[in-house]
Amino acid sequence: MRRTLVWAVAAVMIASACGVEGGDGSASAGPDTVRSVVALEKFDDCSSLLGHLRAAGKERVGPYGFSSGYAMNLAAPGALAEERATTSDAAAAAQAQSTGAGFSTTNVQEEAVDEPDIVKNDAERILTIDSNSNDGRPRLVYFSIDDGRARIAGRLDLPPNAGRELLVAGDRVMVVGFGNGPIPVDFAGGDAAIEDRAIAPGPQKIETVVTVVDVSDPASMKVTDVLHLEGSYASARMVGGVARLVLNSQSSRLAFDIPTGGSAEEMRQSLDQNREVVAESPIDAWLPHFVRKDASGRPLEEGTVAACESTYRPKEFSGFGTVSVVTIDPANPDPQRSSTVLGDAGVVYASPQNLYVATQRWPEPQPVVIEDEGGLEAPDPLPPPTRTELHRFDISDEVRAVYAASGQVIGTVLNQWSMSEHEGFLRVATTEDRVPPSGSPSSSSAVTVLTTRGTQLAKVGSVEGLGEGERIFGVRFVGDTGYVVTFRQIDPLYVIDLSQPTRPRLLGELKIPGYSAYLHPVGDGRLLGVGQDASEDGMRLGAQVSLFDVGDPTNPRQLDKIRLDNSSSPIEHDHHAFLYWGAKSLAVVPVESYQAVTPDRSSVQQRSAAVGFRVTSDDLREVGRASHGKHADPNSGLASVQRSIVIGDTIFTLSAAGLLASDIESFAERGWVSFN
Repeated sequence: MRRTLVWAVAAVMIASACGVEGGDGSASAGPDTVRSVVALEKFDDCSSLLGHLRAAGKERVGPYGFSSGYAMNLAAPGALAEERATTSDAAAAAQAQSTGAGFSTTNVQEEAVDEPDIVKNDAERILTIDSNSNDGRPRLVYFSIDDGRARIAGRLDLPPNAGRELLVAGDRVMVVGFGNGPIPVDFAGGDAAIEDRAIAPGPQKIETVVTVVDVSDPASMKVTDVLHLEGSYASARMVGGVARLVLNSQSSRLAFDIPTGGSAEEMRQSLDQNREVVAESPIDAWLPHFVRKDASGRPLEEGTVAACESTYRPKEFSGFGTVSVVTIDPANPDPQRSSTVLGDAGVVYASPQNLYVATQRWPEPQPVVIEDEGGLEAPDPLPPPTRTELHRFDISDEVRAVYAASGQVIGTVLNQWSMSEHEGFLRVATTEDRVPPSGSPSSSSAVTVLTTRGTQLAKVGSVEGLGEGERIFGVRFVGDTGYVVTFRQIDPLYVIDLSQPTRPRLLGELKIPGYSAYLHPVGDGRLLGVGQDASEDGMRLGAQVSLFDVGDPTNPRQLDKIRLDNSSSPIEHDHHAFLYWGAKSLAVVPVESYQAVTPDRSSVQQRSAAVGFRVTSDDLREVGRASHGKHADPNSGLASVQRSIVIGDTIFTLSAAGLLASDIESFAERGWVSFN
């Protein structure tokens, strides 16, 4: 029977041969063990880039374009998404919220590297987004703070897709969001027959929207610029008032033919036409575009986000998507200064000098088959990814980010906290899932140390065999020490010595029920953990705050713990929700709980509060709770506490309903300001 092979294509990243080291907590080092390196090649000009894309596209395009008619779920598993927050690199960063200026700031991973969040503040103002307005439009809200009292000093309606994440540089606020729109198919190949072909029904363009607002006059805030950047938003960082946005984009301007029926002849005809589309495509059909508009919506400039001469590719096929690091100065938001790698972005981490993008390498799919009688024969499912690719971009230049080096490690990262740069070395915590052809799946974790050698991130040492049969739930790097939490039924807390990057070693471990998803150093050899308590068989029992003594790294101990039954904390997946105010040794943890209100438990009530804990050298003590429940319906979700802020002697807690002021010592309520 005659059959035609067609490749099913995913936006996959780089692959290179790499062995798997083993051993229980063993370390490997030395030049003979330097592996996991990935070399990227730079395109000289648009002609070479277009030639590569046309050749790869013609080989892999199918009758339905690059989807080949099958919806393949190629998103990375939960381990790659930033699902759970853990912690940071330097002891100084641990106290980043305690500014010494009498007010807290966003809980970030690295000192001097700001991260986008739903609220920003200083000693005199709190800026946030009200997303629950009656007309459905988001509004930027400016709270003026005076002597512990808050009032709304200004509101500004924003575009519908403005989003909620904020970055602030002086009196310029960047609001980052995303939206969808029709794909602008501006290339049809120049042939009338091709121009008239059917287009895939309902294609949508994914774009990142950056709205720049001047807030120098709170009563009359104004939008100065709106940037529409083609591609999905991965994350952003701001250093020295300059933002770096990481964007994913898939080629969306190729007008592929779509067969109207399922016969083999129709599919082959569409396949031939789609190959012609690829062969005649211009470079603009492959690269992401941008449009910069003024406040009235009038276009000021437009072009491609990626420049051909600053685009890189691996030697092996990595997909047709691009990951671009775009530099945006809020004072002059021109987005044309980007560095681009062919592939797809996953987890983003940044130090003051470098930004790293981690993604997973998926094996290239097997071909689908067009049967003579019509229809497609699907390929075998893809095995899970087993390696994480890492790309380093130099962000020391305020004008643009410059691609610097790439490498790879075995396993997958949990989130941004799985990476840490310290004294020129990158430390990466990963979990490797092994799925043998027969037998039960297994897993173990490792910490790998890499350094830059030319354009390669080369492995120089590792500690492996951590948490056999378990996954990483939390990571913290503090100077020369790494803390790794794995969990399945029992929570092992591993302490790793990284003072010799080529000879890292496991110093100690503590096994207790439950897990800590977030770890925060609180001074004097103490570590605070936020996560879940669990039974001996791994059943989660409620949010738990733990105090660990790690002064002796060979013998970590749990000093105290407080469990809040039938509850959880958003800190597990969002570290920005955590507040530690060192001046008062105060940790503030938002908690969600559900409690039965009828004897038969047929009716439950949602409760939310920001719980304050006093942290001493030996124990934890609850000092108070700030709740928005009496100001908004607890079951509506509007009363859920999202952030906590210290200004002077006042704790401000933010929910979707408004802002509550409380006394920092007793948590007694001082005042309430509703968004409405």
